[in-house]
Amino acid sequence: MKKLSKNAIIGYPAGIITGITYGLNPLFAVPLMKNGAATESILFFRYAFAVLLLGLFLLLRKQSFRVSGKQIGVLFVLGLLYTSSSIFLFDAYEYIASGLATTLVFLYPVLVAIIMVFLKVVPSWPVWMVWKLRGRFGRREVPFPSLPSQHMHTTATVRKRSMSGAMIILPNH
Repeated sequence: MKKLSKNAIIGYPAGIITGITYGLNPLFAVPLMKNGAATESILFFRYAFAVLLLGLFLLLRKQSFRVSGKQIGVLFVLGLLYTSSSIFLFDAYEYIASGLATTLVFLYPVLVAIIMVFLKVVPSWPVWMVWKLRGRFGRREVPFPSLPSQHMHTTATVRKRSMSGAMIILPNH
């Protein structure tokens, strides 16, 4: 068995914790919203507490708060995107089931990949992913979660389109 790298030992739990904590959004937001709290108020206080905690974290680790002018512009755009993402997610809780809304948020990487394939705009990471999956699982097969009507576990064949570098995953039956 291959030994995990330090990055994997830290990265996998960090990714899992991120998924769990982000998935807990509705557990706290929905009751507040049902009691009359506005989406914007919830998010304002959420971000205010986050700023305080992150500032404290930076101080304790003796890290600099300094950013360049170019970084401020990028951070501003990222802030707009993240804020609009949160506002739309919390607004979605008012119209559809919170579990469905949160699941749709977690599907965004898949949706982006599908859109990119249709637009034939594919970055280099799918090519890297194909080769990584080929090397890790051999014979170009990777574990693939089955549909409920099929067997519990199947495999999928990973194919790379040579012209665009797109990764295509086809279930093996």
